[in-house]
Amino acid sequence: MALFRYHNPRFRRLNVAFLRHRLHQLGFKQWWVADQIRVDRKTLTRWLTGQVQQIQSENLERLAKCLHCDAADLISREGHIVATRAERLKAARLIEREALLETLGPIGEWRMLETLIRATMQPELPLSTLGQLYNQLSIAAWRQSHIARAEPYAAKALEIGLRCRSRAIIAAANLNQGTLAAFRGRLKEALSAYKECIRLSLSLGDEVTRAKAMSNCGAVYLDAGNWKEAIRWQRRAISSFARLGKSTNECIAWIGLADALLTGGRLKAASDAATRAYALTGRANYRRGRCDVSLLRAEILVKRSRLHAAAVELRRARGGFEALEIRESRLETTAALIARLQGNVDNATRFLDRAWRLAREFPLERKRILSERAALVLVKPQRKPLARRGQNLKT
Repeated sequence: MALFRYHNPRFRRLNVAFLRHRLHQLGFKQWWVADQIRVDRKTLTRWLTGQVQQIQSENLERLAKCLHCDAADLISREGHIVATRAERLKAARLIEREALLETLGPIGEWRMLETLIRATMQPELPLSTLGQLYNQLSIAAWRQSHIARAEPYAAKALEIGLRCRSRAIIAAANLNQGTLAAFRGRLKEALSAYKECIRLSLSLGDEVTRAKAMSNCGAVYLDAGNWKEAIRWQRRAISSFARLGKSTNECIAWIGLADALLTGGRLKAASDAATRAYALTGRANYRRGRCDVSLLRAEILVKRSRLHAAAVELRRARGGFEALEIRESRLETTAALIARLQGNVDNATRFLDRAWRLAREFPLERKRILSERAALVLVKPQRKPLARRGQNLKT
């Protein structure tokens, strides 16, 4: 079998590094490329992670055409295939320094990031490196809404951090555990974890992690109904991220600020904050951020009773989320709100049913859905007027 794999002329060895770079350069989604070259999406993922390093000649030609490059660029000229222990360690340390997180995160490639981290993890890696990799695995998992999968990763990172007495790993684990607790609706636990993260980050001089925890505190205060406190925390985070040049994180904090201002009824300020966030999405190539801003703008327009404009903005958000293969319960709840205000009870009900299925692991989202469902019950469905006797019913 080995002779067949390496010497059959129908197979060529793939240049994995060039393939990853080209996909990132063109901004193509994995699922779209797989569809274009007529291979299973799992096959493309295995090529990108290096799990499979051989490609059939006909697939090579189609891939080159899809990526607008020469087939020769996609062929590896190196003699060896399996990475050495030193190379695996180097790769793990690159991931540990969040190089991949900052590259793949803004463009929404969380599944690829999780796969790459798992492929890199080896028992012989230093404990400190393993701890940070578990933290990043947790992020990649919860970013895909896989909360149950993210929780043991964060717990393992905390365990390793305590074993090797690494405050940096413990701080990052607290940040993850706070986020996961917030998703589960355990807001007091989330705030406690975030504030412990802030304390540790302050002692380490790690301003980035500290600012992330501050922004997340703002989100939790908003979930708890304290929009004024949410505004205060988000503004502190924005100031830090702007000074540190962290555009993606600053964008997230501006989105959080816009959400808090919207909740407080300060529509002009919320709209201005959303505009600031949108400007940052371009600078950071933060695709998810563009979708979140469009969703917020739709909700602001609803508050201003501009339902047609809100529906247009919501369609823009939906298209962006679909391109990223993200399904958001809040998007469906907002769609239900617009449909209800337009008098379309059937569509509103359909959107709420979809939102409920998506929010099964998110109690706070379910609370929002139940509130909208209660408002929908009060709406009387429009009835068509009865036709007069003898009137043509096919008009």
